[in-house]
Amino acid sequence: MLILRTKITPPHLPQRTLQRPRLQGRLAEALEHRLAVVHAEAGYGKSTALALLAASGVPTAWYHLDAEDAEPLLFMHGLLASLRLVLPGLSDAPEVTLEAGSAAGGEARWAATVDALVNELDAHLSQPLLLVLDDAHHIARAPQILEALNRLLERGPHHLHTVLATRLPVPLPSLPAWRLRGEVLEIDRSDLAFTRAEMTALFAEHYGIALSEEQVARLAEQTEGWAIALPLMWQSTSRELGAGRSRPPC
Repeated sequence: MLILRTKITPPHLPQRTLQRPRLQGRLAEALEHRLAVVHAEAGYGKSTALALLAASGVPTAWYHLDAEDAEPLLFMHGLLASLRLVLPGLSDAPEVTLEAGSAAGGEARWAATVDALVNELDAHLSQPLLLVLDDAHHIARAPQILEALNRLLERGPHHLHTVLATRLPVPLPSLPAWRLRGEVLEIDRSDLAFTRAEMTALFAEHYGIALSEEQVARLAEQTEGWAIALPLMWQSTSRELGAGRSRPPC
């Protein structure tokens, strides 16, 4: 099955992407948890923040989901491809199991494939690995996928750390129990939102503007730190702030 390489690699980061050490440190805590859930509406920079983490040298398998990936077979092939890209030594056992189970179908097929994958990961993972499922809300209503993913997280080796970047809750069956055991890192819009210091740095480094405290306070009030709103605010106030000669980053 053909898997687009762009779906299993982190998104390209523009050269002028702002480094955010505060947020990067928070996200790096995912390496201490079974599961990290990065939950916020569109435009809060979830993908960019995780791509920055991957670019910092943290070993990362990336799988960007879309509506088509809510089909279990497509999901499994995409998941296996994303892991094989960073662990090329994995054998074909999970794929063979996936295809061999086509006659059985149902839960048994996905469970057997996950178990074969767990064995491969246990044999080949010698250091922590982040598995990022970007736009994971696309599988929030796919019960077979949720069961398979839950099985992977429950039985996977301790070096595997999964990150769900999502706009909606992803109801994994064991999520409440993992929360009680302190195995889940939860990052929300309050973590992702730009602080006043980060807004000041963004405008200084990328727009060439030294904001006053009053301007930063007004910007914080108007945008609530919403990442996608900041360049829009820059554009709308460029004349007032004398920024007509600069161009916002992508």
